[in-house]
Amino acid sequence: MRITIKEIYANKEVFQKLIQCAWDAPGKSLGVYNFYMSIETHILFFERERAKLATLLGEPVEGGGYKIKDENFEEYKKKLEETYNIEVDVEELPIRLEDVSNAQYTDKKEGWFTPIEMYKLDEFLKKQEQKKKEDAE
Repeated sequence: MRITIKEIYANKEVFQKLIQCAWDAPGKSLGVYNFYMSIETHILFFERERAKLATLLGEPVEGGGYKIKDENFEEYKKKLEETYNIEVDVEELPIRLEDVSNAQYTDKKEGWFTPIEMYKLDEFLKKQEQKKKEDAE
């Protein structure tokens, strides 16, 4: 499935919680893991590209890191947006929203999915189904 890096980042926390779930079937667990591994590659790519841009267009600050120079801010913002909008291939997320209700969440400290996270997941899954239908036509 093709999505943008921006879509990955918009749902990153939800996707991270999914790999903490104990699914009712090992195949779902493997599918969720494979999906997450396919997006993690793109998350790492984006972080590396953002760091490169900060190094090129910024100046070091005390304590580490970089501050983007005022004269370079628009260029930084433009290049970051271009990177966000890159379309990438990811594995299909092989679950339905009902599957989340039947799963058990293993990280007791973090709690369960919030209503906004469930909404984001629902929207992502609907979009995934729509793309599958379009590809089949």
